[in-house]
Amino acid sequence: MGSTSNPDESEISVYWDVINISGSTRTVSCRREMIQEVAGSRGRFCWGATCSPVNSGNYVLAETVLMNDGDTSTTFRGYYRHMGYPGQSIARFCWFDVAEPSAELCYEVNFCIDQACVLGVKEFENQATLQILGNPVSNLSGISYQFATQPSNAEIAIYNSTGQFVESRSINSAQGVVLIDAQLFANGVYTCKLNENGRTVGIQRMVVSK
Repeated sequence: MGSTSNPDESEISVYWDVINISGSTRTVSCRREMIQEVAGSRGRFCWGATCSPVNSGNYVLAETVLMNDGDTSTTFRGYYRHMGYPGQSIARFCWFDVAEPSAELCYEVNFCIDQACVLGVKEFENQATLQILGNPVSNLSGISYQFATQPSNAEIAIYNSTGQFVESRSINSAQGVVLIDAQLFANGVYTCKLNENGRTVGIQRMVVSK
């Protein structure tokens, strides 16, 4: 996740790596929903090999990306042009399975130009990192985490390869290491999620091989 800006073209861009951790192959598309929009502003976004036109309002791309379980796509880019109009625009980008549209993941982006704006997305207020120490793991290991600021209602949750919940550990500090004993886990691939206030702010895969 990141952002860049181009002052010469008055364009701000955001980008994410999109990872399929669903346990199955998915054909994924992307849409933009404008929650709040400054009059006169424009935007576009790209997914796969296709970009939307430079326009306003909601938009759904016809482009799809076939993602096998575990695949990472680095093709997404979202762009915002304020066109000289100050203010706050909020866009929600959603990635969804074409065959099962209810299976989706959405993030909101707050584009703020030349005024004091209210941040409404926790991911941008408190960015976080997650790392598996010594992956693959075979014995005693740890999951390292770090938040930019003190988190609230945070946890590390672990799921097996079929998406079933295995266990979770509460987090009360901005950084630390959660110890895990691989001997208590069956061999396989697990998904570790760093959650805060019900939102996933970090994901890593853990391989247990004993």
